[in-house]
Amino acid sequence: SLNVTDEECLIGFIGRLSHEKGIQYLLGAISLLRKENVPVKLLVLGDGPQMEEFILRSREEGLDDVCHFMGFQADIHCWIPALDIFVLPSLTEGTPMALLEVMSHGKPVVATNVGGIPEIIQSGINGVLVPARDAQAIGSSILKILDDGVLRRSLIEESQETVRSKFNLNDWMDAICGIYTDVIGVGAGNINSK
Repeated sequence: SLNVTDEECLIGFIGRLSHEKGIQYLLGAISLLRKENVPVKLLVLGDGPQMEEFILRSREEGLDDVCHFMGFQADIHCWIPALDIFVLPSLTEGTPMALLEVMSHGKPVVATNVGGIPEIIQSGINGVLVPARDAQAIGSSILKILDDGVLRRSLIEESQETVRSKFNLNDWMDAICGIYTDVIGVGAGNINSK
């Protein structure tokens, strides 16, 4: 449906379309790669206050034929298998669920070194970290992953292992239950001491 050929690399972004997500730098990276004749296309899943602005910018940079803005998608899991590389170019971030979901699907990741992202990504091990606001670094990292099959396979394996070992649902539920238990225990102790 996106008209992506076998020779083209489909880059993906999933999230809110607002300035703090850094999509303007991802568009800049796509523009740089296209100028170097790297066959890439961009799939953007999500909606937000700057969606029209980003669509206009992609047209201004001559990318309207390679950038697909699909809006909000209730089921992102049917889109993720089509991606070759996921990019999270955020300027600020907590613990991004989209990043974990894409990693669990075995997709190589390029993400900015901000907020909670470095707690998930070890650069060169299970993804590639780049500075925020750096389209050149994003583009170079995409190209490196495309050109190095050994690195790509290693990133995929390690990213899936990271999600399995550190971010699986059962461990998260245990941690949340532990927090509630601690809070309830502290609260009960305070009440009894009065």
